[in-house]
Amino acid sequence: MKIKLVILAIGLLGCASQICAQRFAIRRTPTLSFGVQVVQPKGEFANAYDGYPAGFQANLGVPLRRSPIEVGFSAAWNSMGSQNEAVVANIGVDQNGNPIYSKGTMRIRSNNYRYAALLRFRPFAGGFQPYIDGLAGFEQFRTSTDIQVDNNGFSQTVQKTDRQRDFSLNIGFAMGLRIRISNALFVEGRFENIVGGRANLVDQNSIAINKVSQDVQFNTKTTKTDKYTYQLGFCLQF
Repeated sequence: MKIKLVILAIGLLGCASQICAQRFAIRRTPTLSFGVQVVQPKGEFANAYDGYPAGFQANLGVPLRRSPIEVGFSAAWNSMGSQNEAVVANIGVDQNGNPIYSKGTMRIRSNNYRYAALLRFRPFAGGFQPYIDGLAGFEQFRTSTDIQVDNNGFSQTVQKTDRQRDFSLNIGFAMGLRIRISNALFVEGRFENIVGGRANLVDQNSIAINKVSQDVQFNTKTTKTDKYTYQLGFCLQF
């Protein structure tokens, strides 16, 4: 009797393991996450930059066969400051070669673009999915200007110029949690701790514009770019 029970138990365990393996294999599919993000500068970066950049982030994870290990890619954009000033812009010349001027708006935009490769450990594939990522990549800090003028009822962008640009490398880790809200859709929260390299940034408080010549002057600061990021969004499972 005991032998029959042991054989039955082994058989049931075998069937259960096969069912779990099939479900495990089906649900180990690529995922695409996207959401809004807020950056909290820390250390030297917090002293050099006064504010909390905000924007968007997306990341793609692809499982390695049936394992809980995934590889992927992450990209983020954050606004680090903006400013608009009324100017008089030279938009061309007339048929006699005389310059044509028009009232316009000079827009100053400082942005941060971040890209990273990721290695993820996601142990569970059900409706509740915590995970942890290792990150390594680079980011760009860029301040640019353009002038928008009203041209016969529609806006035209002229004189687009990069005023400052710098790059730095970074590494870090992320922790996230997904909760299923439908068959292929999850709500997701994510936290990142990023150790950034040194970068030369525009001091937002020092920006000055000459409205006649459209010249932009500013000071820069060189700082490490360590940060925390907080993200809330959704994840699609394919």
